Amino acid sequence: MLALALGVTPVMAVEEPASRDRFPAPIPAPLDLDAMIATRDRPLFVPGRHPPRPPTQLSAAPPITVPIVARPPPGAVVTGIILGPSIRMATLKLTSTGKNVALEEGGTLEGWTLQEISAHTVVFVQDDRVLKLALKRRGPERGGN
Repeated sequence: MLALALGVTPVMAVEEPASRDRFPAPIPAPLDLDAMIATRDRPLFVPGRHPPRPPTQLSAAPPITVPIVARPPPGAVVTGIILGPSIRMATLKLTSTGKNVALEEGGTLEGWTLQEISAHTVVFVQDDRVLKLALKRRGPERGGN
């Protein structure tokens, strides 16, 4: 009554919960995923509750084999041969471009290796193929008199 006289609203006493209620429930041990086979086979949130379809097996494509094609012989005309004690060189004119090229023995032209230079011929090789080109001889010069 004293509380009423002072204008204080009486408050009912609240009982303290038992000590086991004050602490949250213990954390459960992790589940073994093998024990959840039914859930995995029939997922809960998929329409129809069917397991997802297994991924489609893609077959490996057969390997692509590219045939090795030998390069055609160089389209060239031997226009000069230089032989000396320290130099062995041939000059050639490419038929495709008209460009003049100078090669020493061992040099390459369009995938072919200049293997040998002699006084009147040059020999190109590519794998087991051999190409022998002769020095172009000059024809008689025609002059107007």
